Amino acid sequence: MTPTLRVWRTLIRGSFLEMVRRKELYVLVILTVLMVVGAYSFTFFGVSGLEIFVKDMAFTAVGLFSTILGVTIATRQIPEEISRRTIYPLLARPISRAQLLTGKFVASWVLTLASFALLLGVSLLVLTLLRLPLKVILIQYIWLKAVSFLWLSAICICLSVYVSSSAAFTLGLLLALGSGAFTRSFLLAYGDGVPILNWLIAILYGFLPHFTLFDIARKVVYGWDPIAWWIPLALTVYGIAISAFWLKLALNRFEKMAL
Repeated sequence: MTPTLRVWRTLIRGSFLEMVRRKELYVLVILTVLMVVGAYSFTFFGVSGLEIFVKDMAFTAVGLFSTILGVTIATRQIPEEISRRTIYPLLARPISRAQLLTGKFVASWVLTLASFALLLGVSLLVLTLLRLPLKVILIQYIWLKAVSFLWLSAICICLSVYVSSSAAFTLGLLLALGSGAFTRSFLLAYGDGVPILNWLIAILYGFLPHFTLFDIARKVVYGWDPIAWWIPLALTVYGIAISAFWLKLALNRFEKMAL
């Protein structure tokens, strides 16, 4: 195992233990249990005609809870290491700042993905008990969610080295949950105006947060057939590229920080 992979493994383990210490896993379990009880209560009345509602409730809860947890996990990684002064023994080892930052990013992504998998697993169990089948597009949904968490972890890590942890959490949550509104406002500004202005809007649009672009939950809920496979591939390339951009911005700031 390479030194970088060893660093990442250590940071993932430490972040997981920190999440356990904060009892976030217990909150996650409680939320999943509430999801089970709430959805399973429909069996007492039957789910005929309510299939879309039950599926929508399950996937909305999965998306919302995993996003909140992802923002929480990512925005506290670097600031808490600094505030508790545990960053000094980490950097005293043969670990570069780049390795530490990327390790925290990988840890955030892995823990967010694991939380998402737990929530989704419970939801799928409930839907199976309710005999509500899902189509193959579910695979594409999981794939794109994993890519979206790359973007979420990267931009939240970036925000956390520029502003305080609480401000990074607020901004991260707004960018994730409100990205659709931001992008639509830019599209409305794009039109028959000055060509150079449209060109600038198009460039800025590429760097805007597009978290909802990766969310095809509604297509799963309404039982769509799988979308063309080149679309998830293109979104994966875009997600990796934009995540690398935010990580580079974060690294530029982190390397200049006085610790």
